[in-house]
Amino acid sequence: MFVVLVNAHMCALWFEVRWWTFRANCESISEVSVAECEFDERRNPHLFRKRHHLTAGQTDWDRSLTGLRGVAASWVMLFHIYPFVYPKAIHFPGTAFEIHWLATGGSVGVWILYALCAFLLARTFLWAQQPPSARQVKDYFARRAWRILPPLWVQIAILAFVAHATSASEPTFRDVLPYALLIQNVWPTPVPALNGVWWTLPVEFNFYVLLPLLSVAIFAVLKRQRVVTCIVVIALGFIIEFSWRQYCVHHYGPARISELVIAAGQLPGVLSSFLAGVVCAAFADPAAPTPSKPRMADAFFLSGVALVLLSIWVGHLNFQTYWSGSWIYYASSPVTALGSALLIWGCFTGSRIARRCLANRLVHASGIVSYSLYLWHQPIIEWCARAFSNNTTEGHRAWLFTLVVIAATLVVSTLSYWFVERPSLRVMSRLRDRAPRRTQPA
Repeated sequence: MFVVLVNAHMCALWFEVRWWTFRANCESISEVSVAECEFDERRNPHLFRKRHHLTAGQTDWDRSLTGLRGVAASWVMLFHIYPFVYPKAIHFPGTAFEIHWLATGGSVGVWILYALCAFLLARTFLWAQQPPSARQVKDYFARRAWRILPPLWVQIAILAFVAHATSASEPTFRDVLPYALLIQNVWPTPVPALNGVWWTLPVEFNFYVLLPLLSVAIFAVLKRQRVVTCIVVIALGFIIEFSWRQYCVHHYGPARISELVIAAGQLPGVLSSFLAGVVCAAFADPAAPTPSKPRMADAFFLSGVALVLLSIWVGHLNFQTYWSGSWIYYASSPVTALGSALLIWGCFTGSRIARRCLANRLVHASGIVSYSLYLWHQPIIEWCARAFSNNTTEGHRAWLFTLVVIAATLVVSTLSYWFVERPSLRVMSRLRDRAPRRTQPA
């Protein structure tokens, strides 16, 4: 069934690519410019204005990271589809080896997205000529707000309208305000979220706040002792993460597992994922991203894949004791963070395997719409389950349900990208162009 999920996703993506290619031919913005628009807020503005001088290799790593983001978001979607279509053990044909953990462990896609976010944002701060000024930090927050809030607000409005039309309970403005401001983790609301994935957005927003503070704190010493600084930051991050996860498991315990999952997933509990991206950014000079030897880059990439899969598999084997505070509860996040760092570094240093798997048009297209895909897949799964009368596991209905969910998610995500995200990205581009250039040292 997992193979069916993947194949269905790829088929739906193929149709989306054909449609998107047609649209791209009708627009004045080329496919490369779309990728630039997607990444411009996360890279050095001065370098972005000179993007046409970049080499083909640099373009490939940019596209590979976009594709990796699409794979991570799609993995989360498959993770949420799986319980509806085949909540049973799946074995490799002819063997007793279980393979359904590939779907049930798809939640690590969120951690990969965290690492990618940190890498792309941290490069702007860590490789600047001087610490960020108040004006630059203000522009940074404005760009981040324009990037993530418009699609979220549009979705909140649509889901609130649907809830009002189909349910007796109508969410009020006060009920949805914490979700709209990304503060539901510090301003709890008794009303459940209209979308189950919203709880991860404040975690990323908290990192947005932390990043400028971290960059100011380590800016001067980072220039002189880059390796030592990164080791100290990683050690402190690991101590904070371990302490937070230990507090959560003792405070909530397995009896309150839903609260434990949310609490352990807050920024202190997944700090290693963000710091993995920051450390990669600390060694990824945007002025001269010279690829390493292709074989070495492939080794980085494949090692990252192996570590991520190993973390999921070991977590699957220890699932019964995971949330009771077993060793894998503490080790899974750092191991996945290390795997994410190797994936990112493999892409950045020019892995041929990463380029073929992630930079092709099919996977790259999923990366372009990954934010909208991440936002919309959960509501669409629930709507489709109701349309199927919650009977989604019998024979061909499981296949049909999977295809319908994937196709509907890709259509809605693409519409959200073109009519909500792209206008927001244009506003971000104007904000970037108005920002003053950094003074170069004498």
